[in-house]
Amino acid sequence: MPAVSIVICLPAFFYFKGNIGKLLILLSLGVIVLTGSASGLLVSIIVILFCQYFLKLFKVREILLCGLLGLLTLIIKYHGLHFSDLFNTSGRIEIWKNYWQVFLAKPITGWGLGIVNEFAKQKEFFQWRHLHLEYYHFAVELGVIGVGLGLWAIIDYFRKFFKSNKDNVSVIITSMFLASLLTALFGYPFHLWVLSVLTIVTYSFQYLGVNNAGNTC
Repeated sequence: MPAVSIVICLPAFFYFKGNIGKLLILLSLGVIVLTGSASGLLVSIIVILFCQYFLKLFKVREILLCGLLGLLTLIIKYHGLHFSDLFNTSGRIEIWKNYWQVFLAKPITGWGLGIVNEFAKQKEFFQWRHLHLEYYHFAVELGVIGVGLGLWAIIDYFRKFFKSNKDNVSVIITSMFLASLLTALFGYPFHLWVLSVLTIVTYSFQYLGVNNAGNTC
């Protein structure tokens, strides 16, 4: 999942002001396009717009120019493909259907962590150890209670962010956390140890100031 790693780390380039930062961001987008990851490109655009709203790295005319070039690139690269081909589900829909009955069997508490690895041994689950949709994956393993707690933590995180004083670092860290959450809709970044540790760090950063404030004399 090289595109996912690039997408999550992409907001860090907003730390570099001027043309260097812009060049690094555009190069990252170019690499993501070359990987053929439509979901990675979509998440990248959302995260860049989020950063741009707070940090204003790009000028309006630069955004319009980049948008035009990006549109032309998509037309050239994906010419002749249907929309369904661009966002190829690669068997995800079928595997999600098969796991729906599994989820309904224990929707409240789930089956326990690691159960997807066990189900993957069965023929109808195609040996897939990840559902390529982390929230669904954890719903099967931890039930609505576990996923509900996770969603509460996410909501609390962004509530604190929007109420806090925002500087370059806090916006970039929050953008990286947002990128992790969005890529989790299409892949399994929370099951890759480097990306999962990075997600934990970006989540914890939002609460660092609260803890330090409580310890000041």
